[in-house]
Amino acid sequence: MPPSIHVIRHAQALHNVDQDFTIPDPELTELGHEQCKKATAELGDLGDKTVVILASPLQRTIQTALALFPAYTASGKKVVLVPDLQEIGVTPSDTGNSREYLENKFGVILDYDLLTPDWMDKSGASRNAPECVEERARDTRVFIRSIAQKYGDENVNIVVVTHGQYLWSLTKNDIWFENVERRTYVFASDAKESLEANFTETPDSIARRSGSRPG
Repeated sequence: MPPSIHVIRHAQALHNVDQDFTIPDPELTELGHEQCKKATAELGDLGDKTVVILASPLQRTIQTALALFPAYTASGKKVVLVPDLQEIGVTPSDTGNSREYLENKFGVILDYDLLTPDWMDKSGASRNAPECVEERARDTRVFIRSIAQKYGDENVNIVVVTHGQYLWSLTKNDIWFENVERRTYVFASDAKESLEANFTETPDSIARRSGSRPG
């Protein structure tokens, strides 16, 4: 069985409560932390087969990843921060903090190697500008594919924690993700060498989300 990619939207953050996108890089709410506690039990089936966790470098996604998978970091593994997983908006709530800030706040349990000094830049000339989201999403899938290929047909899990709007481009599906919702994918049969490296959602995952609302 090839590696599974488990894609998760972050838990409720402060800006979600009243849709206040002026809040800079918001953290999780009390409800968001409770959502993570509940989901942790439901994610127990991923267990020791999780080989890597990738997260957007925004605080809400970092906090979600750490809360959902405490055993992963307790084992000495680090959550890898991937700038291309950040949300597509240019508002304060969708703009992250510097590597130095994140290192001071979260310490050694995160892998910061992919964070460049300008990773928070969302100007028109930046790859993080909204109009570049499809390119970012494609590059993310290719990056995940490169990880998956190291494991061949091993039954292992790759976890990705990111944002609602960005997920439309990453998964090429406009069905909205709820907070802490997980969907599971494998690479499409023709994705081994394709430029797009498209995902295919698994039947079990489709069944889990059968009640989701359209985005």
